[in-house]
Amino acid sequence: MRFTKKVSILLLLSVLFFSGSILMIDNWRAFQNILAPLSLLLFFCYLLDNNIKVYVKNTSTLLFYLFILWALSSALYNSSISMMFQILQLAVVYLALVLIFPSLYKRESNFLVINAIFLSHFPLVVIPLLVDGINSMPYTGIFYNPNSFGTVSATLLAVFLSIIIDNITSKRLKKIYFFIVIILSALSFVGIIYSASRTSFLTALLLVFITIFLYLVKLYNKGIIKLFKQSIYFLVSIMIISIVLFVPGTIRDVFVNNILDKNQRRSEGESGVFSNRDDMWITAIQEAGIFGNGYDYFYLNFGRGAHNTFIAILGVYGWVSIILFLLFLCTAFIFSFKYAIYSNDKFTFLPILLLTTFFALSLGEGMLMKLSMLGSFATYGVVVNYKYNSRY
Repeated sequence: MRFTKKVSILLLLSVLFFSGSILMIDNWRAFQNILAPLSLLLFFCYLLDNNIKVYVKNTSTLLFYLFILWALSSALYNSSISMMFQILQLAVVYLALVLIFPSLYKRESNFLVINAIFLSHFPLVVIPLLVDGINSMPYTGIFYNPNSFGTVSATLLAVFLSIIIDNITSKRLKKIYFFIVIILSALSFVGIIYSASRTSFLTALLLVFITIFLYLVKLYNKGIIKLFKQSIYFLVSIMIISIVLFVPGTIRDVFVNNILDKNQRRSEGESGVFSNRDDMWITAIQEAGIFGNGYDYFYLNFGRGAHNTFIAILGVYGWVSIILFLLFLCTAFIFSFKYAIYSNDKFTFLPILLLTTFFALSLGEGMLMKLSMLGSFATYGVVVNYKYNSRY
């Protein structure tokens, strides 16, 4: 019965994560509307289990639902059903992924999230490569925009890095498994390079830096002998990834053309490094107000989306909403950092790496209801439950 229940939740999570990427695939976006109903199914699973307790008394949850309440006020102020639907969807997803889902399986939840991401996104990334090969440059795959392929690749990189660290710091290193994941990490980086997404590339660099930093801090707490032994494997993994990325001439050339030259061309052009997005962002900051300017603000005034999650929330819902949302993220980062360093769970780096991915990608793309947000919510729920059941 327990196995059947676990498989059911895994499949449900996989569909949720898949729904997050439907937004980035042409002619599939309408199916994304199943996201909130599927999240509710998690709630029903909770109701069927009378032994489950949900921890809701934490600072981040309070801040998030204050954000929800103010955003609802903004929706009422702007008389927008679309705003109200979007914010209620966010509330339901938080309830399902942060509060309920981790309560069902406690410390097995990180493992389920990893498997759900693989199950839902391995076909999206691999099947187009096998069928059509790299048929465009920048490479888009099944997505309508190469930047979307880059954001998915960056999210997969965060997952692979967490698996590498978990394997290195475990009592027994699984060498074959270890090297397979290293190669997959390198291939994710290659995917980011082929997508020519500068936001995803900078996110990848940030993920590697944070992984190294957290790894050293965690090993410092374990003693110098342990640090020396495990650092050998860590250095080997960095060397292998570097060789895969930069020794083959083709990948190196694509990196120069897609990332370095693209950034130079943009900086020398009239649109600048930010492709005129900075002008839109400055205007949105100036015009936001307390309650924002409504659901269609960016398309009506600029003819395109905000290309920034935080500016999008600011322009649509106003200053109070974005401040509360950023405060929520700050508390989530603090708790996730403590969890990564002090917890003895498996895949302890996963929550903070996915949160970092969501935050960094959000600086250059709209990431609400997409894979990095859904994954970070689900794993942050593990952090919240750990805080409830343990002491850091």
